[in-house]
Amino acid sequence: MKLFQITFVTLFIAVWAHAKKNPMETPGLVDGDIQVSPEEFIALKEGKLTFGSIRGGRWTKGEIPYVISSNMRASGRQRIQEAINEYHARTCLRFKQRTNERYYITFQEGTGCNSPVGMVSYGNRINLEYPGCHSKGTVMHEIGHSIGLYHEQNRPDRDQYVKIHLQNINGPWAYAFKIVNSIDSLGTPYDFHSMMHYSTFAD
Repeated sequence: MKLFQITFVTLFIAVWAHAKKNPMETPGLVDGDIQVSPEEFIALKEGKLTFGSIRGGRWTKGEIPYVISSNMRASGRQRIQEAINEYHARTCLRFKQRTNERYYITFQEGTGCNSPVGMVSYGNRINLEYPGCHSKGTVMHEIGHSIGLYHEQNRPDRDQYVKIHLQNINGPWAYAFKIVNSIDSLGTPYDFHSMMHYSTFAD
């Protein structure tokens, strides 16, 4: 009887662990964490639009207004502030509390960890699911998308630096490893440690 109980509990834990989803891999989003408009999503599926052509506008004067939704718990607020502090320390971008600006970022506790690419007319909403997205690195990654960055491993020169084993990738996510020829890296070297790079064993 004890052996049965142990086996059942072990099986339950294994099934539960397998069923847990990765919040960076949300179905219905490009690459699992990039929001697009419904029209863009349909056009992508029909092959009428390439992912590389989807990019919002630039934030004017390097200033990015933002608000934090009232549903964001304390851990999320702290990680957002830490991520913003890191951007202030390492870049010329400046994040500021929104007053009456038309375009701004809303940090909210939504489903998955995701954001649009660049400043978009339908509103930049960065979803930070709890607890999976409440880390400084994840917040920085999603802010990276909202300021216009794609994933590092989609660069046109990717194959010169990393080898992608497509046979090991979970079927629906293979497209997330496609090269996007329209990415302009502005002459910067390939960055293995980029916050926008997938992990070594991403699947």
